[in-house]
Amino acid sequence: AIKREQQDHETSDPSANLSLSNHVESASRDNRSSSRQVLSTMGKRNSRRAAPAQTDPYLKRDAASQYSTSSLIRKVACTDDTIKSKNEYTELIAATKLNLVAAIVDSFTAEHQLSSFQGTLRARKLSLSEEKSLIKKCDSLKRKINVADSEYKVLRQLILDLNHHKERTYGKRD
Repeated sequence: AIKREQQDHETSDPSANLSLSNHVESASRDNRSSSRQVLSTMGKRNSRRAAPAQTDPYLKRDAASQYSTSSLIRKVACTDDTIKSKNEYTELIAATKLNLVAAIVDSFTAEHQLSSFQGTLRARKLSLSEEKSLIKKCDSLKRKINVADSEYKVLRQLILDLNHHKERTYGKRD
C-alpha cells in the first residue's frame, strides 16, 4: 500500500516527493556513515561504538524529536494555539518527516520478513506446531504492515497540513 501511495504521490506533487526523497537519502547517508564508524571501531578493545541513535531509524527519530506520531497529531490539531513561530513549524515538519521515514522503514522491514516467512511455509515441510507458529508470525506482520501503512498516510497528510499552515501564516516556504 505504501508503494502505491508513493507512486500516486509521485505523479501528483513532484516537489513534495523530492523533499521526501532528499530526506530519505539524507537518512540513508547518515546510516552509511555511522555504519562505517561502527566497522572502524570493531576489534578495538576499549573504543566506543557509534551510538544506536545513529543507525536505528526509530532511535534516531526519538533522539531528534520529542514527538511521537500521536503527540504530533495532537499538537497539529491545536496548531493555532500552540505554535508561535516559523521555526516551530519547521521543527514539527522535520520531526514528522523523521517519523514518516521510520514508518516506511518499519513497513518495508515487515514486508521483507513476511515474504521470508511465507517462502519458508511454501518451501519446507514443517511440523504442525512450527507451521502454526509461522502462520501466527505472518498474521502479526500483516497487522504491523497495516499499522505502518496507516501511520504513513497520517504523517504524509500532517506534513502537507503543516506546510499549508506555515505558508498561510508566514508566507511561502523557504
